[in-house]
Amino acid sequence: MRSDNVKKGMQQAPHRSLFNALGFTKEEMDKPMIGIVSSYNEIVPGHMNLDKIVEAVKLGVMAGGVPVVFPAIAVCDGIAMGHVGMKYSLVTRDLIADSTECMAMAHQFDGLVMVPNCDKNVPGLLMAAARINRLDREQLVRREAALDPLEAARRFRPTFSIPTRKNFTFQAAHLSPR
Repeated sequence: MRSDNVKKGMQQAPHRSLFNALGFTKEEMDKPMIGIVSSYNEIVPGHMNLDKIVEAVKLGVMAGGVPVVFPAIAVCDGIAMGHVGMKYSLVTRDLIADSTECMAMAHQFDGLVMVPNCDKNVPGLLMAAARINRLDREQLVRREAALDPLEAARRFRPTFSIPTRKNFTFQAAHLSPR
């Protein structure tokens, strides 16, 4: 598991002490750590109900993993409209993508569940997912290519694509199992 990079081994004793401070049990340290990116806040009306969805997601994750909730920011266009605040609305997509990527990679989550609800959070979190997927894929391809470049190239295939409004396609890919 990716989270073993921060949970296992002698070098990670300081990391484990911080997980212990967070209340992680020995059993939880052996399970996958799943980040839940929550867009819940109390200033955007469309996000007021997301805490209930996040709680349901946490219950689902607990069936086999350890849920760790962290926030994604959101700006309400309706409140930000008509003053200098509107200049801050669109840039939140990049802030959401950047901060989510930072949290996922810095804390070595084994997986992410994203709970968004607006025209900035959805694309921001999709951008983060694409970046993280790309980083993971590049690491896997480099590792595989070092062993067998032809096998790595054969196994790499796009898994889905989403047409977008600006004539380009968002694609995700994976390495198929052996």
